[in-house]
Amino acid sequence: MMVGDSMSDFLNLPYVEQYAVGNADMDYKKKATFIANSQFTDGVIECLRQYAGI
Repeated sequence: MMVGDSMSDFLNLPYVEQYAVGNADMDYKKKATFIANSQFTDGVIECLRQYAGI
């Protein structure tokens, strides 16, 4: 799992799922498995909860 907001955070590995925070740039959002509604730290927490299934 990788949480990010720009393509510099993108890991091009087959076993890594990309999760974007709400303030991520559009290119990263296009690659993301999940896009949080929240921004910054709250977005990271939202991504982690989604990944954990809670």
